[in-house]
Amino acid sequence: MRRVFGLVILFFLAGCNSTKTPLQIHGHHIDRIENHLIAPDYAKAVPVEHASIADRLAYWKVPGVSIAIIENGNVVYSKGFGVANVETGAKVDEHTLFHGASLSKPVNATAAMKLVQEHRLELDTDINTQLTAWKLEKNKFTEARPITLRRLLSHTAGMSMPFMGKGWPTTKPIPTIVDILSGRPPATQPATRPVHVEEIPGRRFHYSGGAVTISQLMIEEATGKPYSTYITKNIFEPLGMSETTFDQTLSDEKLKHAAPGYKAGARVNGPENVYPAMAAAGIWTTAFEYCNLVIELRNAAMGKPAKILSQGAAETMMVPYVANEKNASGLAATVGMGLFLYGQANQPSHIFYHAGSHAGYSCYMVGQLETGHGAVVMTNGEDAFDLIAEIIQTIGTEYGWPDYHFIPPPRAKDKLTTRPTSQSTDNPVKIPAI
Repeated sequence: MRRVFGLVILFFLAGCNSTKTPLQIHGHHIDRIENHLIAPDYAKAVPVEHASIADRLAYWKVPGVSIAIIENGNVVYSKGFGVANVETGAKVDEHTLFHGASLSKPVNATAAMKLVQEHRLELDTDINTQLTAWKLEKNKFTEARPITLRRLLSHTAGMSMPFMGKGWPTTKPIPTIVDILSGRPPATQPATRPVHVEEIPGRRFHYSGGAVTISQLMIEEATGKPYSTYITKNIFEPLGMSETTFDQTLSDEKLKHAAPGYKAGARVNGPENVYPAMAAAGIWTTAFEYCNLVIELRNAAMGKPAKILSQGAAETMMVPYVANEKNASGLAATVGMGLFLYGQANQPSHIFYHAGSHAGYSCYMVGQLETGHGAVVMTNGEDAFDLIAEIIQTIGTEYGWPDYHFIPPPRAKDKLTTRPTSQSTDNPVKIPAI
């Protein structure tokens, strides 16, 4: 496995840190990132080493990509490459909006933990005592182990509905959250039965968009606000994320910047499809703005000035609950709350990350606690994780991220099993005070 060599990071800082203009960094680093991509050792073989981003876009058949880099807690680079809209030829720039898919989940977990620290939601209480419009059906798996918000956010509830599908076209009736959770029309996909517990909770990592969707309803009921309204006011506005939205009907201004999603050159997604399960898959954002969330999570967890979360709340999100045994690299990874973590179960992690992928889009974010380094990569290509792996690995190598190896997103869960993992949410590592 390739080890990352430490490099001295040189910056030419221009002006003050801004939510709109990235600081400037030394050109030779950027030249190598833009023109000399390298891949993780386990990645697919590529015909030419050290190729440019433009070459790789063509090779991997991805129309466009937006990249933002964080160093020492500041955004130092933001740039787009390729085409945002194949039909119009519009280019990707730092204002291009991509559908972030599961990058919605860290935002949702941040909002949930804000409500926990305000004592408006409970982490370890049966969710049915916190819900009114819909209740989780009890079954043999929940008899001894009630489902809690902690289990929903850490993908350890043993819940159904892993992914949210292609969304719903705006030309057809749009389901409500309760429709989706109840599996009733017009929510005919991704499931036609209620979201339910399908294995013993707390035993292993079991990815579930359905579980996260329940937490969306909990946030709406706890605040008395529509989900998008609450998140905009309490997460996006404090973080200066003015272009980012959970609105499912985009404004005319945002539509100008929204990139359709493509697969093998064909358009398969875009603003014409909506994702009412916003907490799981509904965000529209830019790589540049999403860095603000990465920085917030890192600052809060390190006890630095933060705008939303207490240190305890952020640390709780980064508790390594159970091992994620299904990823392509073979590298050790665990699951926290709304985040994935680099390293072994039962051991604190200094790296957090998350991926997002559904029809027409692939994206990835990573942050590091001690160093304040990180990156966000967003694409309008459905099969873009080989490209993303090269970009992130090259950034990590170029800027000397210590011992960094790109960790791919988790695979879909395998055949159901109730075998225990090395760490159970019934007896997690020490949880910080919130």
